Amino acid sequence: TDQTKPLRGFVTFHLHPTFKPSTEKVQVSQSGVAELNVVSEGTFTVGAEADEGQTKLELDLMRVKGGTEKFYDQ
Repeated sequence: TDQTKPLRGFVTFHLHPTFKPSTEKVQVSQSGVAELNVVSEGTFTVGAEADEGQTKLELDLMRVKGGTEKFYDQ
């Protein structure tokens, strides 16, 4: 994020529809981090909304290193 505009408030994460619930709202920590830990059997694209919906991001987990071979083969 822009260092002059620290992350504040809440971030809404949008997960694969097989997750129940598939949307999780997380409060930003005092250090400016919003983190959601989930266990997944395969890759998907996760979305995130910050700044009351003004900032929208997506991340294809297939592009993130560190998972198992099985994780990427799903």
